[in-house]
Amino acid sequence: MHDTGHVDPRPQRLLQGVEGEVRVGMKDGVEYLLRFGNGVAVSKADASKTAEAGGGSATGRYLFVKDSYSSTDVAATLSELDDTAGIEYSHTPFDELVTKQVINYERHPADSRYVSSYTYTNTTARTNWNIQTLENVETVNLDMLTGAVDTWAGIRDRIFGDLKRIITCDIVNPRYFILEIGDVIQLTDDTRYFMITDERRTPGRLNITAREVYA
Repeated sequence: MHDTGHVDPRPQRLLQGVEGEVRVGMKDGVEYLLRFGNGVAVSKADASKTAEAGGGSATGRYLFVKDSYSSTDVAATLSELDDTAGIEYSHTPFDELVTKQVINYERHPADSRYVSSYTYTNTTARTNWNIQTLENVETVNLDMLTGAVDTWAGIRDRIFGDLKRIITCDIVNPRYFILEIGDVIQLTDDTRYFMITDERRTPGRLNITAREVYA
């Protein structure tokens, strides 16, 4: 248009922010949600993996996972037939399982040793997957924790203590194009709760990856 002498009289606007969100409703009923937030630097090891994979900037996002979920936490319940296309199922890698946690906590202020130690074992998962004595064991040092270590270990076990289902699909129903990373979803024929961990948007389609966070 500029080449033919026509100039858009409307001023260009730049929207910036580090907190909060903006919702934009379209005439066809589709609503877009723009959330503002600062990038979070990941660990050096994760940054190296990102660089090796050609992923660009080594920043990430922390997602808060609760110890339990209910229907009030669900942003959308998706029908595989009506709302999604090309759904694929996989599971978390076996080598990421942590079925036994040796937790050192209550650090001594003078000599830097840990006064207390607690071992949490997911015996069901270890039996089901025939995990041997020295396999899938992780030692965790908690400098600040002084109590309730069993609760902390139990919550962590519900996230990493067994294989978790991962779903990848295209969402084709415009009603659910507002879904964002961090939203919790369910499938109509599955009682498990999944959290969206990745998404890619293309015209008329939203591709998501979601991980099981509660069953």
